[in-house]
Amino acid sequence: MIQHPNTTYRNLLADLHEADVQYALLRDDMRTDKPIRDLDILVSRKQMAAFDSFAASHGFYLIKDGYLNPCKRVYLKMEEGTPLILDVHTEVIFRGLVFLDSKKALANRQRVGGFYRLAPEEFLISLLFHNVLAKKRIQQKHASLLFDLMMYAKNQQVLHAHLKPFGLQKIFEELTGQFEQMYKQPALVREIAKRTQKKLIRRKFANRWRVWQIAAREKKVKFFGKKRGIIVTFLGPDGAGKSTTIDAIRDRLKDIGVSNKMAYLGPWGGSILNLQTIISLLHLKPYRDDYKAFDKGRIAKKPGPLKGMQNVRFQTRSVLYYALLLFEMATRWLVLVLPLLRQGRLVLSDRYFYDILTGYKNKPIDYHVKLRQRLCSFYPKPDVGIVLDASPEVIYARKPQLTEKQLQQSRRVYAEIAREYGFYVLDTSSTVEDTLADFEERILPEILVRLDGRKKNIVAQIPEQPLRNLEPARL
Repeated sequence: MIQHPNTTYRNLLADLHEADVQYALLRDDMRTDKPIRDLDILVSRKQMAAFDSFAASHGFYLIKDGYLNPCKRVYLKMEEGTPLILDVHTEVIFRGLVFLDSKKALANRQRVGGFYRLAPEEFLISLLFHNVLAKKRIQQKHASLLFDLMMYAKNQQVLHAHLKPFGLQKIFEELTGQFEQMYKQPALVREIAKRTQKKLIRRKFANRWRVWQIAAREKKVKFFGKKRGIIVTFLGPDGAGKSTTIDAIRDRLKDIGVSNKMAYLGPWGGSILNLQTIISLLHLKPYRDDYKAFDKGRIAKKPGPLKGMQNVRFQTRSVLYYALLLFEMATRWLVLVLPLLRQGRLVLSDRYFYDILTGYKNKPIDYHVKLRQRLCSFYPKPDVGIVLDASPEVIYARKPQLTEKQLQQSRRVYAEIAREYGFYVLDTSSTVEDTLADFEERILPEILVRLDGRKKNIVAQIPEQPLRNLEPARL
């Protein structure tokens, strides 16, 4: 028996009906045989706790909690690589502006084909002003449906009862009376959208309050508030394909409805304080120049320890360098990362402060080890860490300027970082598609669990998975 493409949604709605949880579909028709990606549902505010419980039991993760968009929550479930999204509303709303009485709408809902939908008049108002306010145009996919609703939704008493409290009677008449013109001229709809927003703010104190609340919260999260989002960090040796893999993962996350932001948190670039000027003037760096010949293989014997004032000067420069670097990295975290985490966003970081454990700018160093480890212990640990790795042959093909010694040392240290900090290891030796499939199978569920604030106490343990082929092949 062939399963219906929307079986997961149907099963959830059936459970809601059995439990007498009031809901109504806002736009989609569950009788269709076409797969639905985003299902918009209106749910009684008083029964949101019950809805949330049913959504969790059906495998949906809460990825947007409505903090910056009151009365709307977004849930996500991955099903065989296909995203299923629930846009759940407790009000018929756009960015804090309610334009339909949800209690009346739920009271008048109709059961059609086994599923609850809004009555024609409420459906018309909801769909029409959704296009005007949210899309600033009449969408082609809704045009014929809106035209049919205007012909069928004739109960003027119901329309008047909904439109009058919000002051939308004249705007509604203008939209429906000149519908064909509105469809063909988006500029007219954009002008009406502005008037509609002003009318909704002036007419309803609750709308003014929510708009103010959103603005206040947006300012608050920049400087105060708890961390509500998560940060996912990507590390790996040069040549492991970080840029290509991160770009592919970002696109996939956006495709499944998980918005994300990038932040560069590597220690050797991306400065926002321009401390490089001070570092250059004072000749601050934690690398011994006498190691260059040894690292490049020109001499076989490693230089011995520095002595006297030469050692004092080197140690002083190194400590100052790391102090300035920690100050830069802390500032970058506070300015670039923390505000996004307070907004509940997913932050992807290209590289991380932990890169100092590998050495200095692709140069391995076996001194200041405890100092570097100590500095890393002060820095916030990422929620999910990923070490990207590939076979030595693949890395060398991508970065032929790396020496065998540099490659061996780099891969070994990143393997140690993965074990020490509980990072996932993602093999990028094959195609980007294969890497993405591995990411979705092993790592994406962890990210979704951590994004879901309801389940932070049952986060799955990150498995310890060592890098493959740690001993580099002959190049």
